Amino acid sequence: MRPLRLQPKDTIEMLVLLTPNLFILLGRFLSYTTVMRWQILRSEWVFKTPFFQIRRDVCSLPNGRLVDDYYVVHGPTIVCIFALTEADEVLWVEQYKHGIGQVCWELPAGMCEGGCADPLAEAQRELLEETGHQANDWRLLVRTINNPTRYDSYTYLYLAQGARQIAEQSLDPNEQIVVHRVPLADMPALLRSGKIEVMSSLGSCWVALDALAQLRS
Repeated sequence: MRPLRLQPKDTIEMLVLLTPNLFILLGRFLSYTTVMRWQILRSEWVFKTPFFQIRRDVCSLPNGRLVDDYYVVHGPTIVCIFALTEADEVLWVEQYKHGIGQVCWELPAGMCEGGCADPLAEAQRELLEETGHQANDWRLLVRTINNPTRYDSYTYLYLAQGARQIAEQSLDPNEQIVVHRVPLADMPALLRSGKIEVMSSLGSCWVALDALAQLRS
C-alpha cells in the first residue's frame, strides 16, 4: 500500500479542523495537572450588612463547567494578638459568642475599621480596648486566610511582647470580657487540654510559640 501523501492545502484544512479540539483537550489536560483559577463571569451583591456582605458569582471552571450560584462572604480583615506580658504571661479574653452560643477563650482579636490600611495600628487598638494593655515590641508573624472556601478575608497575627496594663477596658455595649493571664510555660498544656476551641486562636498560638522559640534560641 502506497503511503498517503497530503498536499499543503489538505494539511492546512486538517489543522483548521483539529485545532479547536486540540485546545479543548489541552485545556482539560491542564485542568487535571495544573491548578487553575476560576473565571468570574458575573457578580452581584445579594445581602449587605455593616459587618459582612454576601456576593453571588457566576463562574467558568477550567474544565468548561459553569457554576451559576457560588456564594462568597465578604467580611472585614481581622487582627489577632498573641500578647506576652513582662512577666511572661499570655493574655486571653473570655467572652460569650452568640454564633456558637457558648463562652469561649480566645486571643485578643477584632475587626479592622475603615478598610484596615494599617493592621498594626488596628491590632494595638484592639489589645488596648479589650485588655487595657499596651506593648512595646510588635512583630507581624503571619497573614492567614480566614476561610478560603466561602470568605475573602484575612487575619493578621501579631506577637506583642512586653505588654503591661495602662488603662481599663474600653468595651462595646454588647461586650463582656474577662481577661486571663496564663504563664508561657503552661501554654502547650492549655492548648492540648481542649479548653481552647476557637481554631483561629489555637493555630495562632502554635505559630507564636514557634516564633518565640526561634527568637529566644
